[in-house]
Amino acid sequence: MLGTTGPDGPNISPKGSMIVLDDDRLAFWERGEIGFPGGIMRSYGTAEIIERGAERDRIRTLLQPREIDHDGAEEGYAVVITLDRAENIRGESIR
Repeated sequence: MLGTTGPDGPNISPKGSMIVLDDDRLAFWERGEIGFPGGIMRSYGTAEIIERGAERDRIRTLLQPREIDHDGAEEGYAVVITLDRAENIRGESIR
């Protein structure tokens, strides 16, 4: 589950494509409109939308087969979250 917050308030949605990109970043694949509509870990950071190029393509190859092996799977863009901090469900720092 991914929860975001914006001008329209909070939004929670399942993200089966969420992956750990490296020690400082998470990534997921988004097929919706650019600009987000409005678990066990809470993460805080800055999101970057990657619409095209080698980094977008590389992230796509890291996803589970169910996320990339169907009609329309090529559509979309990568979202990379650079973490400022992460906490467990009790609010204790895990990073």
